[in-house]
Amino acid sequence: MAAMTSNSIVIQNMPLGGSPFYYSLYNADVSGCEDLIAASSGKCHYIRKIILYAQSVTDVTFTIGSAETDGAVTTIYLGPIPLSDTGSSFEIDFGSKAMVCASGTALTIDSSAACPVFVYLEGVTL
Repeated sequence: MAAMTSNSIVIQNMPLGGSPFYYSLYNADVSGCEDLIAASSGKCHYIRKIILYAQSVTDVTFTIGSAETDGAVTTIYLGPIPLSDTGSSFEIDFGSKAMVCASGTALTIDSSAACPVFVYLEGVTL
C-alpha cells in the first residue's frame, strides 16, 4: 500500500489587525503557476476562505501553496484538488482559523491543464 502524502499546510487562529482583503480573481489558464496574492516582504498572508470554480470540460486538478519553482507551486498547502465537469467547485472556510503562508512568499495556484478558473479569497496580510 502506498503512503499518503503530507502537505505543508499550517492552520492557526486568525490574527487581529491589518486590513482584511476580499479578492475575486479570474484567469483563463493557471497551468504553469500564477500568483493569487503577491509576496509582501516580511509579512504573511492569512487565508480564511478559498473558493475555486473551474470552467473545464475535462478533469483538472489544482494545487495551492506558496511561491513558484520552475512553473509549479514550491510548497503545497492544498492539493491536488480534483475538479471535473463544467462548473465544478471547491470551497474551504477555516472559520475563526486561517491558513498561513510562509513569510515573504506569494500565495500561488497551479493546474494540471489549461482551463478558466475563478478564485475567491478572504484573509489578511500582516
